[in-house]
Amino acid sequence: MSLTLLANAQVETLDQAGCQYDGILIKNDKILAVGKTGDLRLQGGSQIEVEYDLAGAYVLPGLVDSHLHLLSYGHYLQQLDLRQVTTKEELRRVIGERVSMTPVGKWIVGSGWDENRFPHREFITLAELNRWAPDHPVLLARTCYHTYMVNQRAYEQAGIIESTPNPEGGQFGCDGEGALNGYIYEHAYRLFAAAIPRPTKAEHRQALCTAVTAAQAKGLVGVHSDDLRELPVWQELFQLYGKVLAQHPLHIHELIDSQRLQEVKDAGVSYGPLSPNFSVGAVKYFADGALGGRTAWMSEAYLDRPGNRGISQFTDEELAQHVAEAVAAGLPVAVHAIGDAAAAQVIQAFAKHPPQQGRHRLVHAQVLRQELVQQLASLPYVIADIQPRFVASDFPWAVDALGEERLQYGYAWKTLLDAGIPCAGGSDAPIEPLDPLLGIHAAVTRRHPDETHEGYFPQEKLSIREAIGLFTQGSAYAAMMEGNRGKIAPGYSADFTVLSHNLLSPSMAAEPDQLLQVQVQGTMVAGQWVYGMGLS
Repeated sequence: MSLTLLANAQVETLDQAGCQYDGILIKNDKILAVGKTGDLRLQGGSQIEVEYDLAGAYVLPGLVDSHLHLLSYGHYLQQLDLRQVTTKEELRRVIGERVSMTPVGKWIVGSGWDENRFPHREFITLAELNRWAPDHPVLLARTCYHTYMVNQRAYEQAGIIESTPNPEGGQFGCDGEGALNGYIYEHAYRLFAAAIPRPTKAEHRQALCTAVTAAQAKGLVGVHSDDLRELPVWQELFQLYGKVLAQHPLHIHELIDSQRLQEVKDAGVSYGPLSPNFSVGAVKYFADGALGGRTAWMSEAYLDRPGNRGISQFTDEELAQHVAEAVAAGLPVAVHAIGDAAAAQVIQAFAKHPPQQGRHRLVHAQVLRQELVQQLASLPYVIADIQPRFVASDFPWAVDALGEERLQYGYAWKTLLDAGIPCAGGSDAPIEPLDPLLGIHAAVTRRHPDETHEGYFPQEKLSIREAIGLFTQGSAYAAMMEGNRGKIAPGYSADFTVLSHNLLSPSMAAEPDQLLQVQVQGTMVAGQWVYGMGLS
């Protein structure tokens, strides 16, 4: 038996208050013991093969992002990044630079634009995009990935004309005279995506490698991902992860796109681990869209879009039937629901059809009502899968869209936890940055890092311990892994995030903006360093 000792650290077990230990003894991929470094040296004796001196670094249970799109994130890193664009002139320049280096007729794809960052919230027009890129089809995803902007060349490539009917669950934007205006919503995107040449296997592999190593560098030991819209063949996705994880270990909990359910059933795939670093999660559905594009399904109309309540993807009966089908296949269900009308529909379906294995997820749980919180609290098998960074991105314009009264139960993470509803924390990358420390900061401050006020709806602020719990115990609980992940304790997986600062120190609590200065010094997955520390 060979052992590894992590010595001279500040070990935050999350099992008790404070850093009472400074050492961790590891056997293979599991924690053997936690205690004082000297005591652990005596316990391990000659069987300690390697010792790492962490020189006072702060060690947390490994952070896990409970909701993102890892393969999409890898491809996103190779596309036009529009997150920092704040004016139309800047957007024109960025697109022009990409046009100049792209062969005529090839697609230009980008993401991250947000009209709320533009002066006076200006919208891009079809005529502008046509001028900026007259010879290239262009597809630009809004930051929410529920609204897109295309030019005339993209319409031509996708075969879309004014008389093309709206696809089910989607819309083509039109101006007041019924002419296409360049905006597309929800499932209408698929018609354009189908016209874009698919990445090769080598390109998928490179994108996934890039995304996995980026996650490791941010201190993540695992992610719950949703990739089957990017690579829509289950067996190919599983094989791709197998190749990448063999060289770049990361715990992957993969959600199943609803359109792949029959394929997964035919393959005999069941909920839970398929390999040491890959497990099967819930079946993923979408009940509505997003607030940014005003496609989230609300019980009342948007204040700034009279008559518009968003887009519903299912009738109550249809969604209940989908949940029942997944449950019959031995799989729980995760449903994207941002608006309160969508959440009500999902909660109703979950109440009718509890999971046989795993736990259902209400993904985002972004806008609720008091009675919906109470109903959620009565369903012990349901997780609220939340994204704290949405607060930093969506305010103050969310108030214009919904009003303060409705937002009393919007982004209400503290209300959910106080009601006893288990919550897991994610980023929804590439929609938000792949950085759990930014998620923790947003949960604690309720504002963007560039802002200095007391936070939006500050009564919903979480403590730093509660915020850390979203990305440790919360994400473990969401995946039915609370018995071996999410804490530093004997028998648990040797997954650690090593940081430069003690996140639970009194000074950090007093000045939480210090979270923005914290550096990831090391990431260990199942007893193996994958970033920093023990790597040369």
